[in-house]
Amino acid sequence: MRRAVTMLLGWAVLAAFCWPGLGLAGGPSQPSVTVVGRAVQGFAPNQARLSLGVETLAPGAAQAAAANAAATAKVLAAVKKLLAPNERLETAGYYLAQRTRWNKERQQNEVVGYQAVHRLQITLSDPKKVGALLDAGVAAGANQVSGPQWGLADENAARLKVQQAAVADALAQARALVQAAKVGLGPLIKMDASGRQPVRGGEVRMAKMAAAPATPMQAAQVMISAEVLCVFALQTRP
Repeated sequence: MRRAVTMLLGWAVLAAFCWPGLGLAGGPSQPSVTVVGRAVQGFAPNQARLSLGVETLAPGAAQAAAANAAATAKVLAAVKKLLAPNERLETAGYYLAQRTRWNKERQQNEVVGYQAVHRLQITLSDPKKVGALLDAGVAAGANQVSGPQWGLADENAARLKVQQAAVADALAQARALVQAAKVGLGPLIKMDASGRQPVRGGEVRMAKMAAAPATPMQAAQVMISAEVLCVFALQTRP
């Protein structure tokens, strides 16, 4: 008998949690409305990244490396003259490898020379300088160019601004919905925000370029989007 009573009490407690309307869990949950606010905004870039590469070919590895070092030194000297103290110039990568060719008669690869590549990455605080810096680098011996990539020095501040606009959009949606449903809008009870990564402007890629004076560059806006999920309580109107 005692076992049967214990089992009945256990079922009663379980039912109270599964069906809150029975009263033991405080009644049914509060009615709410869930909306997702969205916003997208473009920002003028105040930063630009450009990659310059120097590629050299030679019969031997030491010759290719030496030729590359000499050519890279000239590019570095030309680029440094245009950089402000707060702008960066750093090595992004170095590559030295054999160049091979397939010999059909011997059915094997043969070494025909060596290739050395030194890539430099430049970060500018003035996007307007990209064209002049590109021209200077190519004139000094750079034969590979990648970029530019437009960016923002403070992406977090821009993202917060867009998230605020997304919250305003969510609130506007909630007000429109409750008005159509003829109920009242209660307080915000939940919020989940996630900032998306900025989408930078198009990237220009060129290889083995000839120097072109005053290369024109048009900076693209940095687009940032945000979504904010908001849950508002609903109130019955008197």
